[in-house]
Amino acid sequence: MNRTLVATIVAGLALFTVAGCGGKSGGDSGPEGLSKEAQADRELGQKLTAYVELGNRFFDRVYSSRRRYHSWLKDPKAGPTCKERHLYGLYTIYKTGKAAEKLQAANEMKPSMKKLEDAATKVLVALDKLEPMLQKAKRYYSQKDYKDDDCKKAQEMHPKLVALFNEFEANEKILSAILFSTSRALHLRLLGRIEKKHGKDHQRYYHKKVALDARSLLKLLTEGKSKAEAPAALKAITAFDKFVQEMDTNAKKGKEPSGYSSFRRSTNSFVKACKERGRRIKSGKAYSKWDRDRIKGGSGSMIRGSYSKVIKAFNDLIDASNRVRH
Repeated sequence: MNRTLVATIVAGLALFTVAGCGGKSGGDSGPEGLSKEAQADRELGQKLTAYVELGNRFFDRVYSSRRRYHSWLKDPKAGPTCKERHLYGLYTIYKTGKAAEKLQAANEMKPSMKKLEDAATKVLVALDKLEPMLQKAKRYYSQKDYKDDDCKKAQEMHPKLVALFNEFEANEKILSAILFSTSRALHLRLLGRIEKKHGKDHQRYYHKKVALDARSLLKLLTEGKSKAEAPAALKAITAFDKFVQEMDTNAKKGKEPSGYSSFRRSTNSFVKACKERGRRIKSGKAYSKWDRDRIKGGSGSMIRGSYSKVIKAFNDLIDASNRVRH
């Protein structure tokens, strides 16, 4: 899967509200009437926030910069010749600044999670190396300095950029995998407490489960799926659609929380994008050259039946979910 998409998915999932809905489940309880398990999950959620913010602020931008660079290179392995039709350069990223401070504070918070903390620190180091290099490259290409040095510096920068992008990606993969598995387990526990306290027909339950189930759909809809894999994808889409319709039917049971109607609209848009993707997999229809170029250039979300469009709809769903206030 495209690393940009993975990073965004991980960050979006982890952003769900952790606090609340703990209730008392017997035994000793912590502050605000939370059970020990609920209190531990709250602390975990608070710790994860800094890692999530790091991903939201930097990950997509880094991969977008690399994708932009590769989009105009004739041969990404060989590097630039400066004779390409268009030399778009690269996107820059922010300095880590406050994100680094928050990350350091999170690393010291309970619970101790050495693998997560080490991976996040390595990602931060990679970002701190990338930032000045991307600034240098952007200025070089925007000032068209390659016309003055016969592309010498462009060719010197290329292997350095490749190495830095690879260093970032290797560490981001580790961090994202840990963050995703930890976040999912956390939210499944929270879903269980919501069900126990409010039942399965409550707005809180739909809110949480829809986003978790939406994430599970994604792996069935990636690019490269064969027609033989279509039945499983279509079955999962149908089941998810049924649950979303149930959510809509029960939406007015009690006053809708702030942002809930927008969340439902985004969820239905996601369902539509999934159906379009499922139909393309079933048909086995290949992309045109124009569509392939748009996907490569980062505009795949405009193509009906593309995985990029599914991801765009998913991220919109997550953004809307994070704005719901119960």
